[in-house]
Amino acid sequence: MAHGKTITIFWVDGNPDGIVTAKLSNWIGKGIKLPREAIENSAKREELDAAGVYFLFCTDNEDGKDSVYIGESESLCNRLRQHILDRKNGKENFYWETVVAFSAGKELTKTSVRYLEARCVEIANTSIRYKVLTQKKAKSMPISEQEKASMDEFLEYMKTLLVALGYRVLEPVEIPRQLSNSNRDDSNILLFEMKEARGTGFLTMDNKFVLQAGSKLSKDTVKSCPETAIKIRKKLEEEGKISNLTLVEDVVFNSSSLAGAFLLGGSISGPQHWKTSDGTCLKDL
Repeated sequence: MAHGKTITIFWVDGNPDGIVTAKLSNWIGKGIKLPREAIENSAKREELDAAGVYFLFCTDNEDGKDSVYIGESESLCNRLRQHILDRKNGKENFYWETVVAFSAGKELTKTSVRYLEARCVEIANTSIRYKVLTQKKAKSMPISEQEKASMDEFLEYMKTLLVALGYRVLEPVEIPRQLSNSNRDDSNILLFEMKEARGTGFLTMDNKFVLQAGSKLSKDTVKSCPETAIKIRKKLEEEGKISNLTLVEDVVFNSSSLAGAFLLGGSISGPQHWKTSDGTCLKDL
């Protein structure tokens, strides 16, 4: 049974796009969201002068997909500064704009943050909402049963604050948004059929669109096809996620129109062409 939670969100600069702190009542952890340009002058902030886990949010240069780099450090501020330096020196090929970090003063050890990083990477890859840019396989150090239980609880609080700060990176997408009052199992599934393209998908609670495995792509693209859709096609083919023009795993899109363009190979209105099994257009739901 879910219980109510008291979350304190504080706009440090009086600006939601500036430094934002997030706390849960009766929790030792602290969350903070910062724009890239605020890192240099935030070294003395207690949230960053500690060991912790961080999420760098950006947009993938190749396919425009929401992306995240997940990492850990015994000194969050120093690690974030190193990311900025690596970008300047050409060692980092993505440009992040926002970081969300979690710490707990001196309560988190190297073992605990390694464990949290490994779990976050695993969950983010499973949730498929974001493309995970963490290339090295996150390895957790040996951890006691007691500390593992404590960190699993810490992780659940992190998930809550991530959502409160606007990031569902660790939230699953398998539950479709309710589109009708029907009790049928397929009432929330949308269908796409045009030329040789065939697909099924659903809207999530935060208005993302999940294109389901088994959807069939058209062979060719036309001039009207959005560049982002073309890039996603190419990227998924390279990653082996498209086989014989068929999607082999679920993929999250920012809109039903982009999902439709990806399938069709041309510009399309998603709300008009994605339909329920009874023929009702998405725009009419």
